[in-house]
Amino acid sequence: MYEGAKHPLDDGTNKTQVFADSDYAADESRRSTMGGIIMQNGGPISWFSTLGKTVALSTCEAEINAAVTAGKDAIHINRLLHDLGLACDDKPIQIAEDNSAAIAQAAAGIRAVRKAKHYEVRLRFLQDLVTRKAIEFIYCPTDIQLADLLTKPLLSDRHSALTNAILQSA
Repeated sequence: MYEGAKHPLDDGTNKTQVFADSDYAADESRRSTMGGIIMQNGGPISWFSTLGKTVALSTCEAEINAAVTAGKDAIHINRLLHDLGLACDDKPIQIAEDNSAAIAQAAAGIRAVRKAKHYEVRLRFLQDLVTRKAIEFIYCPTDIQLADLLTKPLLSDRHSALTNAILQSA
């Protein structure tokens, strides 16, 4: 799927790539399934797929919840790599997200976002990480969003393509 086990969003400057995604209220309880995968040098090193603890009131909120979990994991792994002497630069960790509203809210800086009070603490956490340049969000089209594999049932050809993209170099 991806030539040479390189994701299209990999520009070679940031060896850690994070993909975060969420479905929206697909569970019978109407909670959203959040998923994320952290790739290091083209191979998966950490991933999660979990049912949210609360009901998200919008797709944006569901995606913010997934991005918070992925961001916390990415910061932890980045600190571990730094302590091991394996982190090569101080560039922000890129989190690939396929929801434009979530990217806009997280990148808005430390300021109020209307109608987000019910998830404002999680949003402020992401905004703080963006402001401190610990993370940055990049748009990732849904068709190359690796975390889709962890959030929803997929057709067999899409499932195979994403699985192959993740495991191609592992």
